Amino acid sequence: MVPVTISIPYTPAPDEFTDYLHGVYVDEEGNVTRIDSSYYDEESGCLILTTNHLSIYGVGYTAPSAQFTDITNHWALKFIDYVVGMELLSGTTETTFSPDTPITREIMVMALGKLTGVDIESYSTVTFSDVSTDSIYAPYIEWAYQLGIVKGVGNNRFEPHRSITREEIAIIFDRYARAMGLELPTIQQAAPYIDQALIGDIYKDAVKVMQQAGIMTGGPGNRFNPKGSATRAEFSTMLYRYIKLTTDPKTPMAASRPMQAGISTIKMVSPLRARRPLTV
Repeated sequence: MVPVTISIPYTPAPDEFTDYLHGVYVDEEGNVTRIDSSYYDEESGCLILTTNHLSIYGVGYTAPSAQFTDITNHWALKFIDYVVGMELLSGTTETTFSPDTPITREIMVMALGKLTGVDIESYSTVTFSDVSTDSIYAPYIEWAYQLGIVKGVGNNRFEPHRSITREEIAIIFDRYARAMGLELPTIQQAAPYIDQALIGDIYKDAVKVMQQAGIMTGGPGNRFNPKGSATRAEFSTMLYRYIKLTTDPKTPMAASRPMQAGISTIKMVSPLRARRPLTV
């Protein structure tokens, strides 16, 4: 059969990334096969695929975090999938995300820099003595330092590999929003945490802003645990909330659609059988 091109109209769901959409075909026994050469054309709003055999075709979606074997049933799967799809965070190995490992200072700063689209070529020098000039996070730390988003820990050090504390996360998010010219909205009233007295004076206002914006909340017993660390899963959740809040204040913070890592979601949108003319 002469190869034909099929165009399937499709509107991606709010949290679907077009790079992860692909065509699928279903054989007579109901087996589903991915078509690797397919792609989504944003201009036409169609999934494009080429084939040389008759079958039923549809649109498939493989979650960005599908390669990670340690998040399949994790509570933060939706949030991890989103930030990985945005290329803000990556795995700790090719097959693991390490969701329950503490997030470090350099990883948070690099994620915010990637979110901003920082031109890393513009930041070739380093201010802190413990930040290596050839590290992947160096230009992002320098960018954040020059904008006043982060500061050192003393003695001209940044401690990039140290687990970042929750109160540090709060103030960095707050400074970042201000540096971007944003004022985070109040979507809920702030209430004192049980361990409010443990929050450092310089962090208290930022913690309050994060609570009011719904980006950071307390844990069991209404404790904020300011000196404690946050896991990579928890930070993914905070980052997701920040993005949704600042791009569309009306966007619900809660997960609205389950996503399954490692499984292609098949959407049979007007299934078509391949036939000529070339574009169906």
